[in-house]
Amino acid sequence: MKKADQYTIESRGIPSIVLMERAAHSAVRAILEFSDSERYPTENRNSRVKNPEKVLVLCGIGNNGGDGLAAARELSDLGWRVTVLVLTDKAGHFGINKLSGNAGTEFNLLKDTDVEIIADPDYNNLDLTAFDLYIDAIFGTGLSRRIPGFMEAVLQEINTMNGLKVALDVPTGIDSRNGLLYADNPFKADMTVSFAFPKTGLLFYPAREYVGQLRVTYIGISSNTPEELGRADWKEKYLMNHRTARRDLPVRKPDGYKGTFGRVAVIGGSHRYRGAPVLALKAALKSGTGLLTGIMPCMSPGKTNPVYSFGIPPEIMLNSPPESLDFHGFNSLNTIIDSVNEQDVVLLGPGMGREYSTQCLVLELITQLKMPLVLDADALFALAGEDVYDFLSKNSKEREIVLTPHIVEFSRLIKKDPVDIRRNLVDEAVDFSSRTGTTLVLKGATTIVATPLGQAVLNISGNQGLATGGSGDCLGGMIASFIGQGLNAVSASKLGVYLHGLTSDLYTENGYAGAFTPTDLINYIPLALSRVDG
Repeated sequence: MKKADQYTIESRGIPSIVLMERAAHSAVRAILEFSDSERYPTENRNSRVKNPEKVLVLCGIGNNGGDGLAAARELSDLGWRVTVLVLTDKAGHFGINKLSGNAGTEFNLLKDTDVEIIADPDYNNLDLTAFDLYIDAIFGTGLSRRIPGFMEAVLQEINTMNGLKVALDVPTGIDSRNGLLYADNPFKADMTVSFAFPKTGLLFYPAREYVGQLRVTYIGISSNTPEELGRADWKEKYLMNHRTARRDLPVRKPDGYKGTFGRVAVIGGSHRYRGAPVLALKAALKSGTGLLTGIMPCMSPGKTNPVYSFGIPPEIMLNSPPESLDFHGFNSLNTIIDSVNEQDVVLLGPGMGREYSTQCLVLELITQLKMPLVLDADALFALAGEDVYDFLSKNSKEREIVLTPHIVEFSRLIKKDPVDIRRNLVDEAVDFSSRTGTTLVLKGATTIVATPLGQAVLNISGNQGLATGGSGDCLGGMIASFIGQGLNAVSASKLGVYLHGLTSDLYTENGYAGAFTPTDLINYIPLALSRVDG
């Protein structure tokens, strides 16, 4: 964000103080709209004031504090009773005498107004319960360390107050780059007004718990700024939304036939994990696939065949290589290749197990098959034993490959600790895709689709209902289905993760998230598709 500010100042000749004034004005406008009682959830209307009158603005000493000081002046001009609390410590590290350039200018403009200014370590025994609205302008995008204890004590108390809480740009206590926390009690906002662009960290947990409603406002920084800065200074990041999903929907030709809508094969299953490939197949079927084939192992006597255990729909063709007994092993390689040679795309991995022979089979299938591949679950485990960058870059030159790990699987692939990965999650995902030439779907509450061209698409559809065994298998089936219907790997992955999340959102409109199952997910795919297409 700092680079975007500086670029705008230098290329457009807009003074930095003007950007600060625009930021403050956009925040005030958002607050005025948000404070309308009609915008509150019904259950909160009785506990909030209709029109906030008494406002407390918490200000730090940097540019975020300057935004808050300018907003305080505007709210005072509108007739609101405003108190500004400049966070001050007894050691003298924070306070009025430490205000940065533009923040100091805004403070001087405020001195001749009716705004009450408090700037001493004891806060003049301020009664924090006396306000209808609390505005957080302490730390913005520059925070990279734990906040001082005296600030956290104030935030802890304010978080218990009943009034509206609005954060300017970033709630204090949050790393705007990755969503990690630098406080035990970050400012818990009802709304965050993010200037110019949504800050990446606001879209990831645990930060998302503290953001509230996210509003992005225009302050004079062009939407073309990232492209003008170039990739060296700005990673390309996009937020997946309904409009993009609709644009990515496969075309359903009125004169199409079953082959038009894709031939998809799922290679998976073992005597321990029989349900995973079935869920993937059903999800692909409901996503619009024309022809579906399941390549699943035979079961030993006494072990029930999956076709009877899980009620595979008659629309799905089954093929069980005789060499695959209880699990797919390397000796079934040629039979499997012959079975899938005519397929448009193959999903490899759901429920395959981790037998050594299975791992050898997976690696050889990736090497020999020439159609697009979606690699999930145990296929990812097999890959982790290889030099994954070298292996995938060699095998992604002639066709597209999608990988769908969660963070632990990703950590195993790139041999880094998940804690370290989380500090630079988007960068790690983009680096992996760029180096391997693959599309990475890094699953989580916020899912990242990283592309071989160095872009990252973030998806926030969905809820905790998806946190159940089998939902990832459904996602693999959906992505494979959309590739089979003619989408490229990136578009199929973006559409797949958005619709996957949307199914759980639709379910929870009338149902409890904790009761959501992969079977519900599959049954809601047609509704999700209809909602996007409508």
